[in-house]
Amino acid sequence: MKKSLKVNRWLWFISTLLAIVVVGFLIIPRNGRKFEVDGICYTVVDDISNIVAVTYKGDSYNTYADEYVGAVVIPDNITYRGKNYDVTQIDNEAFRDCRKMTSITIPPSVWGVGLAAFDGCKGLKEIHISDLSAWCELSFCDVADDAGDSPLNYADGLYLNGELITDLIVPEDVEELGAHAFEGYDKLRSVVFKNDIVAIYKSAFLNCTNLTDVTFVGDVEYIGPYTFDGTPWLENLPDGEVFIGKLLYKYKGEMPSNTSIVVKDGTEYICQSAFDCCEELTSITLPSSLVQIHDYAFNGCNNLKEVYCKASTPPLLNSFYSNYHKDVVLYVPSGTMETYKNDDLMGSFQNVVELEF
Repeated sequence: MKKSLKVNRWLWFISTLLAIVVVGFLIIPRNGRKFEVDGICYTVVDDISNIVAVTYKGDSYNTYADEYVGAVVIPDNITYRGKNYDVTQIDNEAFRDCRKMTSITIPPSVWGVGLAAFDGCKGLKEIHISDLSAWCELSFCDVADDAGDSPLNYADGLYLNGELITDLIVPEDVEELGAHAFEGYDKLRSVVFKNDIVAIYKSAFLNCTNLTDVTFVGDVEYIGPYTFDGTPWLENLPDGEVFIGKLLYKYKGEMPSNTSIVVKDGTEYICQSAFDCCEELTSITLPSSLVQIHDYAFNGCNNLKEVYCKASTPPLLNSFYSNYHKDVVLYVPSGTMETYKNDDLMGSFQNVVELEF
């Protein structure tokens, strides 16, 4: 009898445990599980932190092309089976080929947008936001060397609390402007940066075809490639080096043969791809104020033979170009050769010569 009771207790315990596991499996979404609330499909990104991403319906985006139609309003949080989730991301291909979606509201809780999330949304007319800082800091993935997947490539207007944005004053709390943030937005006429900016990332204003006025009140440390390409503001600047405060943004226009450039004193940063494919550049002089040379600043400068660097402290250098270490003579201030040779990156130059500047 006692043995039978003991067996029954074990059976009861095991069956109860199995029931709890099954109920948990059915009720509690785990990472990667999908569910739908109020017509929008979500995938669980982190079930411990209660984070979800908006995603496509079905097994893949093309299974339910055009499934999101009309006005789509993404909430900043949702409740599913008694559990609250924050909506922080838009998944890869979430709205791809949703050609019948006419407007979308994106809450400030969203900080990440996946690859091709808005690709093919040709019917999109309006994008609505309530927090300009959150939008400025939002980055969109690349879909080509220069272009990204900003929905502004399709939409006619970006609306902040119902007001069409045409003249942008970047909020004072924004330190970094996201990649492709305003790409393709043809309603934008002017941009003002009132405070110091750490970075404006790649293609942020690419192909803003009516952007004629850009004002920097404070300093900026980094501007990514293609950021202002395709804007009247850049096109109207004179050819040659484009300086923005203490930063050398890029070389504009066709470079004459056998060009030697002297970067002006006070310049602290040279941007990524600043002299990209400037094959006519043969010599460059860098000022003593230089702090950093960003990635691929001299990529494709295959005829560059001489670099005169007046800085006593080697500037930070991520890369110069593929053959710099064997083809270029680096001239450095007298008494600094060992400092340069012992530097992790500047030390890669094989030909270093001291010089009295």
